[in-house]
Amino acid sequence: MRILAAAVIACILCAGTVFADSREDALIGAAASGDAKKVAWLVGEDVNINCRGQNDTTPLIEAAKNGHEDIVKYLLSHYASVNLDDKDDVSPIMYAAQGGYAAVASDLLMSGANVKAQDVRGYTALIYAAEAGHKDVAKLLLDKGADPNQRCLTTDTALTIAIQKKDKDLVQFLLSKGADPNTKLTEGTFFGRHGDRSGLDGITALMRAVQAGSIEITQMLLDKGAKVNEVTSMSNTALSYAVEGGHKEIADLLISKGAKQ
Repeated sequence: MRILAAAVIACILCAGTVFADSREDALIGAAASGDAKKVAWLVGEDVNINCRGQNDTTPLIEAAKNGHEDIVKYLLSHYASVNLDDKDDVSPIMYAAQGGYAAVASDLLMSGANVKAQDVRGYTALIYAAEAGHKDVAKLLLDKGADPNQRCLTTDTALTIAIQKKDKDLVQFLLSKGADPNTKLTEGTFFGRHGDRSGLDGITALMRAVQAGSIEITQMLLDKGAKVNEVTSMSNTALSYAVEGGHKEIADLLISKGAKQ
């Protein structure tokens, strides 16, 4: 009899757990799809607002990732944790930055989103914004204390990524906000985990602009004091990259600024 009673109790507890899990999955799904009414109903039914789903996602992460500002506002007003991240350490503010959802990003920042947090690749929200070309989100992040010179695991910064993307407006904006025009890529402690990076050791932002073939960005960096004769670990210079890439106008510009031939 006792064994039967114990089995019944175990079944009830198991059913309760499954029911709770299904409601949490429903909340996460509603947040992702933008179903505000369902989100409100489930939260009103005391479903854990910070519940975790597949890949450790949360309702707030899903709402931010998909740009559902009304749901983001609702979840934050009901004390959703603004800095909970997923299995890859990607937080709501990073997803908002990546998606270019400025209004969502603003709401998250006003609720205390950590602008200096990094994911498993070392990406910050600002780096995500730079990679996707979202200047409006980048401005919000910088106004809230984001570091324009913070590096990811490849030692790139928001500036070097914007240069690679040939995003002239964002490069100019980042420079105006204190991005270092003389930043360099290095092998760093991450050599080996990202392939052979020895050829990148010492590459400067100026060299990146030359490699990208952008005379406008090259000029911007020079105007901000970029050093023209820096040398990489492979003995390359900005000028040698210009010659190698067939960028005559850039080569002439560099020489006019004192590049050694």
